[in-house]
Amino acid sequence: MSWVEIRRLLELAEERLNAHSDDGLSWWPFSFLKPDVHLPITALRALALAVLYAVPACLVAVVMGQSTGDHLSPRWLARVTLASTATFFVVFRCSFALVWNRRARRLQSARARRSTFAAAE
Repeated sequence: MSWVEIRRLLELAEERLNAHSDDGLSWWPFSFLKPDVHLPITALRALALAVLYAVPACLVAVVMGQSTGDHLSPRWLARVTLASTATFFVVFRCSFALVWNRRARRLQSARARRSTFAAAE
């Protein structure tokens, strides 16, 4: 496989991830955190999303653990919550936020070129 083919596959993956991110359903119930497409997803926004997704996931784990009779200590719950939040953060930053921010930079650059061109007229 040539570098041109690899680059095209990466561009296609980026297009698909951005199409998924643009879908309003993928942000539910946290759509208030979705930035405009020309704005980057900051680390703080990604952390907020990680917390908002990880905490309910941990609560589900607690409910499942309690339903099977397992005793879950508060220390264990704190560790799992921190690990889940960190995992969500890293995965989100290395996938959706990465391609979102690439597109945001391209859009900002195009916007700057258009404003420069408009000012020159």
